[in-house]
Amino acid sequence: SPDLALWWNSDWDHDGSPYGMEFATGTDPFQPDRSSPLQLQIQQNAGDPVLTFSLATSARPYTRWIVKRSPDLTNFSEEIYRFNGPASTGTAAPGIFTGSSGGLFLLRDQPPNPARTFYRLEAVLVP
Repeated sequence: SPDLALWWNSDWDHDGSPYGMEFATGTDPFQPDRSSPLQLQIQQNAGDPVLTFSLATSARPYTRWIVKRSPDLTNFSEEIYRFNGPASTGTAAPGIFTGSSGGLFLLRDQPPNPARTFYRLEAVLVP
């Protein structure tokens, strides 16, 4: 855990995804793989945003996965999902469906209002 804190924000492979996010999703922190299907992916399904990402098993004792939503890319204050790895508990905002698809965690949002909505996945170290 102390070593994780030292490395959490380091981006050794320079792909824009820090070690903590790569650890949380199970991607390789030494190989540029920003487009890996394990990272946050967003698709539309019948007008609903569908988000998928990996919850890496090895990261569960040390990580909280938090998904936030924003209408304008500047204020990601609306938390729509949180998975607490150490406690193995998840909390979804009203209107958020949770499930799994192809070994990935899945979130389905209602059609956004306003029509443009942005999502961000955060990996928070839990010492």
